[in-house]
Amino acid sequence: MYGVETQRLSFVIERDGMEGAVIFAKQTYHAYRAALKLSRKRGCQKPHHATLPEYREGFVMSCLAFRKFIRENKNV
Repeated sequence: MYGVETQRLSFVIERDGMEGAVIFAKQTYHAYRAALKLSRKRGCQKPHHATLPEYREGFVMSCLAFRKFIRENKNV
């Protein structure tokens, strides 16, 4: 997994357990995907971090990390 998200998920696992971490990963994944779908090209008038090129790759990488974590723990 990717560094920052590994640390975040480890923290959530310690704090809330594996079930809580899976819920967190699903919620965050869906929020990041929704943010990535918005862009100026698609009618979003207010730019935000996920629409800016310097941050977009980080959002994509985080989505990949969360999706991998969710798949690895789908039986939780």
